[in-house]
Amino acid sequence: APMAPAGRARHPLATFLLSPVDPATWRAVFAIGSGLFILVFAISVIGTLFSVGGSLLLVLIGFLFVALGIEAARITATIERWRMTVIDPRPLIPHPYRTAEVTPSEPYGPWIRRLAEAAFLDASRWLDVVYILVALPLAVIEFTVAVTLWSLSVGLLLTPLVLVLPQPATLGMFLDRLPVSPEVAVAVTFVIGLVLLPVAASATRGMAILHRYVVEGLLCISPADALRRDNERLRGSRSAAVELEASELRRIERDLHDGAQQRLVMLAIDLSLAEDKVDSDPAAAK
Repeated sequence: APMAPAGRARHPLATFLLSPVDPATWRAVFAIGSGLFILVFAISVIGTLFSVGGSLLLVLIGFLFVALGIEAARITATIERWRMTVIDPRPLIPHPYRTAEVTPSEPYGPWIRRLAEAAFLDASRWLDVVYILVALPLAVIEFTVAVTLWSLSVGLLLTPLVLVLPQPATLGMFLDRLPVSPEVAVAVTFVIGLVLLPVAASATRGMAILHRYVVEGLLCISPADALRRDNERLRGSRSAAVELEASELRRIERDLHDGAQQRLVMLAIDLSLAEDKVDSDPAAAK
């Protein structure tokens, strides 16, 4: 929501009444509208890949289709995290995925096994699949409620047009049977539509925020967990660097010690030989 002037918090009633013209409302409308189409397309692709893969499991190639379906769920989860930043610009931290290094130079068995383990034994990827199954019904409900409220509100706000546009015979008969004049009925419906407008806007924003909570719970990790993971990784890197430096220092110390010791032994032998020749052969001793 836009900030109130002079840093003052906006009154809740003012926030409610101004919600139809708040940019956050229209970002929520876009997020809910696009979410239904994204998730319908995603469930169609993923469902097809899983169905084909399940029917071909006996010939082993089915595992490839299932892995493609899991990967499609991961791509959809990435799109969903982006969609939630439209509602709230605060960044979402994706949960960590298991990766596998592919080395074509080594035999097929090891790296293919690592790829299979990354695809089928990664809890984060299966959470993406669970999210798709949960999010589609939520998206249908959100879209239906939003369209119903906005359509009803806009429709009631347009009722004054019946007084200026040509009326069908059935509508004229209906207006004539009302216990009040058509002008009063139109005014009442217009007021109801005006009241429903902020209701529709607030409900749309509320559903979008709730959906973001679902995404945070299934597809993301909290900033505290991300910070803890970064600290653990940095601590491990620092320990590895310290250990590498210590081993290098030990190697240098060993090389210096062994080399100096050999040179000292040779020097002692030379001195002993020279000492033996001092009396008998001074030139050789020198």
